[in-house]
Amino acid sequence: MATKTLTKPKQRQNSQNRSWENLTDRRKLRHIENTLDKAIASSIQDDSIQSHEDFKAYVENYSQESGKAPVTVELCVGGGDDDEIRGYRFYLTSDPNHRTSGKYLIKNLEGITSKDENYFTPLVTS
Repeated sequence: MATKTLTKPKQRQNSQNRSWENLTDRRKLRHIENTLDKAIASSIQDDSIQSHEDFKAYVENYSQESGKAPVTVELCVGGGDDDEIRGYRFYLTSDPNHRTSGKYLIKNLEGITSKDENYFTPLVTS
């Protein structure tokens, strides 16, 4: 009689494993989009962004200085041995329990913004 070997399922990050929920409040999403737009426009004038870490720092500093609700940028790295930045996750600093990726930021603002869903997603070079 053949026996079945039990295998452990692969660990996937889902809502049960993470400590935050998807941000869907359109007002907050719109604020994040507007803050990112203004920070990016300002950074282009300054020519100060050379890396993903520079982008994170610039957006966070810009949003802090704006006097409005500050935005935090989380750098999302690839899985396994790959340390390449694959995306950004954004949230209001005062509400880290609700976050959105660049892709879902735009998807959740459908009809309000004309940006492509990859507008706030870094280019992957590999």
